[in-house]
Amino acid sequence: MDGRHRDWLATVALDWPAAQTTLLDARGGSDALCDRRDQLGREIIALLPASPWQVHIGRLRCLRGIDTLTAVGLCAEIGDFERFASAEQLTSYVGLVPSE
Repeated sequence: MDGRHRDWLATVALDWPAAQTTLLDARGGSDALCDRRDQLGREIIALLPASPWQVHIGRLRCLRGIDTLTAVGLCAEIGDFERFASAEQLTSYVGLVPSE
């Protein structure tokens, strides 16, 4: 959840105490999941220097819209890039039509 949405949720006050408690609980759950997601992202990034995909990840990051965790996900899904004879086969496999 982005900061603006989180800030807005902090201003919401519900008239019914049970509803307010439910809202606070949901916000706490969302915050916990976001914290866990961020922690896992940091752990994945910390493992990259020893990864056999390090070069592929660097290359994928050169593409617009692909950052480190997206590149890691693509490498994990694709595995061996050499199994594709052409770029068209690879993009078909992942369901993309590249514009670059």
